Amino acid sequence: MNLLIKNSHCMIRYFFIFIVSLLCSFFMPFNIFSQTSWRISDDGWVMRKKNTDKDYEKFFAIGLWGIPGYDYTNKKNISLRSDLGNQKIFRDRTENFNLVYMHTNNVRSFMNTQTLIVGTSEIPWYLNHHPILKSIVENKGSVIDQRKRIENLKGEVRKKIIKDAISYIDKTLLSQGLNNFIWAPIDEVVGWPISVTEQIFNEIKKYNNDIVFIDLLGNGYDRPFSAGGGRYLRSQVDKDSFFDFWYNNVSSITSTYLSSGDIFGVNSFNDFYKYPFLVGLTVDAIFEGAQTKDIAVWIFFDSNGYSKPVGVKVEDFYKNIKCQVYTSIVHGATGVIFWNDLTKRSLSDSLEFLVGELKINDVIFKGFTLSKYTRGDIHCLTKKTSDGSMYMIATNTSKDSNNVFYHNESGSMINLSPLQVLVRKL
Repeated sequence: MNLLIKNSHCMIRYFFIFIVSLLCSFFMPFNIFSQTSWRISDDGWVMRKKNTDKDYEKFFAIGLWGIPGYDYTNKKNISLRSDLGNQKIFRDRTENFNLVYMHTNNVRSFMNTQTLIVGTSEIPWYLNHHPILKSIVENKGSVIDQRKRIENLKGEVRKKIIKDAISYIDKTLLSQGLNNFIWAPIDEVVGWPISVTEQIFNEIKKYNNDIVFIDLLGNGYDRPFSAGGGRYLRSQVDKDSFFDFWYNNVSSITSTYLSSGDIFGVNSFNDFYKYPFLVGLTVDAIFEGAQTKDIAVWIFFDSNGYSKPVGVKVEDFYKNIKCQVYTSIVHGATGVIFWNDLTKRSLSDSLEFLVGELKINDVIFKGFTLSKYTRGDIHCLTKKTSDGSMYMIATNTSKDSNNVFYHNESGSMINLSPLQVLVRKL
């Protein structure tokens, strides 16, 4: 009898615990932090979760850094009319893009139409200005000095700073109803201590297993490209030697920072404009440096004339940019990001046309690759889409010579004029 009463009391206690747990799970929010919607495939694609946990689709990134004409300041007393006008600029200027760089302090709920890419300024800022640092170091000196101090911080201190930064960004985005974003914690990562970049990557993975984009190199950084004395290597060696150096350098840097990201890219607008061929070489070099890991490649491109030489016509400039973009895709890039000079107040009509074309051709890019052919300035990719149609994407990266090649799938000779891009249904 005592045993029966004792068992009854246990059952009542466990039933009570079960009911309380059930009520708590019902009333508490399901997501106290964002849930990742992304993964990387084994064939170079970022995959986005669809409606079920097991169903993913390819995501071809058409990104935008900087929205010309958009007011990034957070004005508390802004008029409703001005605010609505700013929202309209955001929606109009980003309509054909599906990825937009945004600082956490500038996120707004109306940005839920976009995938945001975040953390580029915020995480480095935290690593230099977190309150805990006041009791450890004086935050003065050059960027290199600051990075060295960050590297020398005790592991647990640095870990706390990084976790606080990630949590702040994530919660700020969720507070605006935004759960669709990708991390880009450090821009132009070369020069950052590897121990720091890997720790940031690992903490993001622990937090919600999200994916991370790393921009490896950028314009104006002579560390990767200098032959010494601050002189730019490209002006000192012949073209082929420069290409060899570039390939080996990008490949080596990718390998060095491989454990710091899932998606890798480069921005070097002046070099890409001078040598459109270099874009394809860059994509190849990134994949070469990442042989042991499944990654995706997204490349940055100039969009409003940063690299346009004086006297070059706008239409000729964008012909070059278009050739660069499609050449990167032929070589395996599955995303393109356009950088904007924010002193310009609007997007170029030529860029709008190019981005609109990329959006239309998205279905081709996502198709199954039947063949790839590259020789010199000829770059050709043959794709089969989900409806069984076949397409050829071909570019000629020469600025001054026609190039002819034989296309096996169509059984025809293809003649491309300088910087021509050809997208043809077979």
